[in-house]
This record gives sequence, structure tokens and C-alpha cells, in this order.
Amino acid sequence: MLGERFVVKFAWSEPAALRLAHEIAVLESLDLPYLPEVVASSTSPVLLVTRRAPGQALFDVVDSLNRDEVGRQLAHFLSALHDPATRSRVESAIGELPPASLQPASTDLLRDRFPSWIRPDQRAAVLRWCDWADDVLAPPRPPVLVHGDLHGGNQVWSDGRLSIVVDFETAGLADPEYDLRLFPSTGAPKQASPSPTTEPPEPG
Repeated sequence: MLGERFVVKFAWSEPAALRLAHEIAVLESLDLPYLPEVVASSTSPVLLVTRRAPGQALFDVVDSLNRDEVGRQLAHFLSALHDPATRSRVESAIGELPPASLQPASTDLLRDRFPSWIRPDQRAAVLRWCDWADDVLAPPRPPVLVHGDLHGGNQVWSDGRLSIVVDFETAGLADPEYDLRLFPSTGAPKQASPSPTTEPPEPG
């Protein structure tokens, strides 16, 4: 933080410089709601200065917010980010986008490793969930631009409204549902989670 007005990101290593340079290029080419205001940027040295927005991370306020309203605003942001026109706009400015850098575990990996962490009576349910996920995700879909790290700490909320989404260092191409993978970790649910024996919902 630079005083009360600005946030400064500066790269101290080559890997960090590459990620930050990627973020600068992505932010400069995007035209979406909820983006941080870029005050200044440089690639020599690699430096990004954005205007600080009032509010708190979603992690800190999630239990005080209406979850349906949170979902509606995040859906607004994601629908704009995932629009094919957004990908075209960014790639026309910076070239072909890389795959999102934080790749999720595959269902094959979950089938192989996850059962060793749960009770024997839960394993069949996990395998059914993996089969269901494979069926739902089987139709091919063109990859879209995703944020890549959309956890609660990268969202700033103020007075019940999404103010900005930050940290586009890992933005890249992935399936549209990619950014949803971090949502369950945003905060403790108000009710107990379903047991692993719960049947998967019907696709549709």
C-alpha cells in the first residue's frame, strides 16, 4: 500500500516480473466492470500502480452479505470476462493467451487419490460424482478468458456491492466453469454441508 490512495506491485524476480507484465498487458486490454483503475505501469522496471478502492475482501465480509446478491454480481463479472469478444479483444492486443496457470485436478486424479482420504463407505459416492462431472463436462466448449485465482481475497466489497476484482497475474484460457472452483472456500456455509453420500444433482 502506498498511503491511503494507491496499491503498488513491483517485481523482485524474473518469474514475478513475467506474471506482473502479463497482468499489466491483460488489464490494459480489458474493458470490463469491476476492474482496478490503473494509475501507472511500466515494463522496465516492471511496475503496476492502481488506485486503492474502499472496502474489504470477500473473506472478511461474506457472512454479512446476501449470498444470492453476491452470486448475481459475480455472475455479471464472469459473464463479461468469459464473453468470446473479451478473449478476442485481449488476444488482438497481446497475442495468443496461455492456459490458466493454476490447473485443477482431473477427475482421473481424484478417482486415483481422493478415496485414500475418506471413509470406505464414502468412496462409491465420490466415484459417482466424478462420473457425473465427466458426463456434464463432456460436450466440447471453446476455452474462455478466466481470472485464474478468483478467491475472496482478490475481491473488494463495499456496502454489499462488488467494488473491484484484482490480481490478474494468472489470467488465461480455460473452461468457463474454471473460476467457480474457489467459491466453496470463500467462507463457512451457514448450514452443514451435505454428506459425501449425497447423490449428484440431475444435469440440466
